[in-house]
Amino acid sequence: MSVPAAIFAGNAKPEELNRVLQQGFQGEQLTVDCNVLLVDTGRDKVLIDTGSGLLNAATAGKLIENLQQVQIKPSDITAVILTHAHGDHVGGLNGKSGLNFPNARYFIGKQEWDFWTATAVDLPNFGGPAEMKQQAIKIAQTQLGLIRDRVIKIDVNQEFLPGFTAIPAYGHTPGHVAIRIASGNAVMVHTADTVHTHTINLWNPSWQPIFDADREMAAATRQTVLAKIAGDRTLMFAYHFLIRESDICDRAIGVDLIGNLSTGNLKVNSTGGIEFQSPCGEM
Repeated sequence: MSVPAAIFAGNAKPEELNRVLQQGFQGEQLTVDCNVLLVDTGRDKVLIDTGSGLLNAATAGKLIENLQQVQIKPSDITAVILTHAHGDHVGGLNGKSGLNFPNARYFIGKQEWDFWTATAVDLPNFGGPAEMKQQAIKIAQTQLGLIRDRVIKIDVNQEFLPGFTAIPAYGHTPGHVAIRIASGNAVMVHTADTVHTHTINLWNPSWQPIFDADREMAAATRQTVLAKIAGDRTLMFAYHFLIRESDICDRAIGVDLIGNLSTGNLKVNSTGGIEFQSPCGEM
């Protein structure tokens, strides 16, 4: 997806944003990927989020085709974890003929589910246009309605599948979570939409995307989560970071996992910002 860089830094001065974009060799329009993570534990085939699906079929929504590339049928998926209910994460729940993953259990944070399925839903601190807010609400309610009879609402900081724990990462949405994945001594944190671009959200984690439900909370969450990951030297997976073919490499966490520019380690730099390092080499 191609989007204006400014939407990821609503509280940044234009000259500061331009300087950061130039340092990162980025323009005023940024390309962001939607990277759906597949984890094969040997017992389960788990998807974390589902992409845009039919909501953005022109430029994204290729999950089913991409699964087929690695010989995975939709019916093979036994668990789908939803980090939050934005359209680019829940749009792939269904296709033209119904649910895409008929044999899956569907997991979502209790706080996230309760917010979007309430009788009256509002986002008073949403910084984007009113029509964007209403569209986000409609999409969330429609897509979650598809799994109403099959959903499992999960609590944070408790393992809900072997090796999978939801970490509270509130602010982007009221119940947004990151996912900690562990197998033996190997640990990775899927940060979902805690960060969107390394150029903006890592170097300046206090800069606030305009579409966060609570921008102040999301900024505080971002700094807390990233500092924890960097301090623990934990492998990180970012849903919207770019993938480059040259950065694909194998990474083991229970089973082989594909690592790329969305997967890597963090370090704090000399200015207090955070830098991202792919396990495939320095960026």
